Amino acid sequence: MMFVASGLVWLNLHPLRAGVHSDLFLWEEHTWGWPLLFKKSIIASLTTVEEWTRQDMLIDLAAALTILASVAFGSEWIIRRREACKP
Repeated sequence: MMFVASGLVWLNLHPLRAGVHSDLFLWEEHTWGWPLLFKKSIIASLTTVEEWTRQDMLIDLAAALTILASVAFGSEWIIRRREACKP
């Protein structure tokens, strides 16, 4: 279960870089979140603009908790099934 939790944390907190570099203007765009993007950060020259979406963050949290609960239930079910099959 810790592997699943660490994978979900990595998916949500590792920034995805989608930057554009041109001769006239330099900017980078970073996004965070899985399955929905809840934070976008645009870095242009010396200015940084961050945009947070609370609803998408709550959906990401609900998805992570659902996945963790499913993994916990599945692993407990396997353990109990093995114990029940032992003579």
